[in-house]
Amino acid sequence: MFGAGMLGIFAPWMMFIGFSLSMIANGIVITLYIAKTQRLGALALTGLIVGILMTLTGHAWFTLLFCVVFGFFGDLIAKSGNFTHPIKNALAYATFHLWMIGPWIPLFYAADSYFQRMETQMGAEYAAQTRALFTPTVLIIFFIFSFLLNFGAGLFGNKILTKHFKRAGVV
Repeated sequence: MFGAGMLGIFAPWMMFIGFSLSMIANGIVITLYIAKTQRLGALALTGLIVGILMTLTGHAWFTLLFCVVFGFFGDLIAKSGNFTHPIKNALAYATFHLWMIGPWIPLFYAADSYFQRMETQMGAEYAAQTRALFTPTVLIIFFIFSFLLNFGAGLFGNKILTKHFKRAGVV
């Protein structure tokens, strides 16, 4: 996720591409993770790790909270399908990935300070382009799109899991 997310360094609109690529790739990783661990709390623990990394890289402190909470909700969904139901595991992944709302929350209540900090880090032109692109409406649409893409990526991950990993004896 971090690697694909770094595409945003080149231009703000590249964040959409990077996030989308990471969602698809992580659909495979997380569905395999759910199938192998089959433990309540595994996604919450993953959320804790992601949240700590996101906070250490400069995102708002409550991103950590979002990561753990949505990870736990994902855990509950996967557990409701005994960690083996493909649709529930895909839904668990999509729910877990809602943590990505956290880093963007400041745009809804403190956009000026958010972009001011971005301007000092990335430059005035980059901050202005990001401000023009990442409006609250665009973010809400992207969050909905992300949930649907993550669900589809989770289903795809389950297909890969069944086709390759189960046949190879990994799961």
